[in-house]
Amino acid sequence: MRATGGHHKHHPLRSACRGGGTDTRGYCRESALAHRHGRRGSCGVCAGTSFSRASRPATGSQARDAMTPTPIVAFLFTSSRAALLERVAQRDAADTPLYGMNYIPGAVALDAQTYTLMKLLRRPWLLSRLWAYDIIIAQDNFLLGFLVSRGARLFGKPTQWWCLNMTLSNLLRRHVKHPIRSFLLMHFWRSYGRILCLCEAQREALDAAGLPKRRLSVVPFGVDAAFFAGDEESSRGEEEFVLSVGRDAGRDYETLCEAIAGTNYPLVIVAGSNNSLGKRVPPQSTVRADVDIREIRDLYRRARVVVVPSRPATNAAGSDCSGQTVILDALAAGKAVIVTERSWIREDFTGGEDLIVVPAEDEEALRSALSDLWEDVALRHKLATHGRATVVSKYTTKHFASRLRELMQTAS
Repeated sequence: MRATGGHHKHHPLRSACRGGGTDTRGYCRESALAHRHGRRGSCGVCAGTSFSRASRPATGSQARDAMTPTPIVAFLFTSSRAALLERVAQRDAADTPLYGMNYIPGAVALDAQTYTLMKLLRRPWLLSRLWAYDIIIAQDNFLLGFLVSRGARLFGKPTQWWCLNMTLSNLLRRHVKHPIRSFLLMHFWRSYGRILCLCEAQREALDAAGLPKRRLSVVPFGVDAAFFAGDEESSRGEEEFVLSVGRDAGRDYETLCEAIAGTNYPLVIVAGSNNSLGKRVPPQSTVRADVDIREIRDLYRRARVVVVPSRPATNAAGSDCSGQTVILDALAAGKAVIVTERSWIREDFTGGEDLIVVPAEDEEALRSALSDLWEDVALRHKLATHGRATVVSKYTTKHFASRLRELMQTAS
């Protein structure tokens, strides 16, 4: 449950319910609904119980908050988050993949596999379950979002579908030669209550494409900085290797390998099986896959330098903000980071102060930046200190959730 005072730690989601999901207090959908309507309620499936604010002593600010109905919020994930929730509760995994859900009181986790098209065709009444929520936040599931949005309007339900924009700009570019696909994507997206962009460049691209400006909001991404727990002294445990992490299709490991070739810097790459490393993989390289987040955290802490190479912004492969999560993770771990130039990086960070920025596909510039950082302990320490401070002060999952809550208060 949420902490209510300075002496209690926040505990993320704990229970799962066959009745529709779990919320940030361990309650299922039925209990959350009872809470919303100001009564004590319980679910016959999980026996979770919720209480209205009226049942507790209220401060002045709480009394004012009680006059504004709290929206019932669901996060729809592509797969079950039950195992992750247990690990997060034990601080055994980062809460980043929850997208701030565990910091939004009463928010419910839903599994998209419950609402596949085939299941909806066989049991269309499943769709009505989703109308029990005021706001549903999802990354993918474009067709489901369209059905929920249009159905809600048809039947007079207040439900809004909020799309977390990871790839929309690149999707439009990838389908530019397929007018039917482009039309369907835009048709789906126009039906949504809000599209949550992670940077201003995404918002501008969707605005230019013709989506309603009033429904486009910029919400900078956040990660579980506390999990990676870097600090100003993290360089004491440095080992002599360069680290690069990420499975996004927008990674440019080819340029990284070219930059490392001809040097004696050991390189560790944690990538996906579909990532290309190019034809010139340095002999001092170690390539790994399927590494647990705890081991990745350990690699961050031990690495001398972290490099996150991305393809040019004009390349439509991968996510719109390729490398964003890894960059934030590495900075949170207190490491000096080299990144490829991207517009979102200019929005969020100061080059040369928080991290080092190099041009895309420029192996010479990358090699030079690596050489500078490899030899300069003071520079690494400066970047690590500034970079971590920026992430901790602006780009955590708590900040992300706080911005979502602000938008929820103005939802209509």
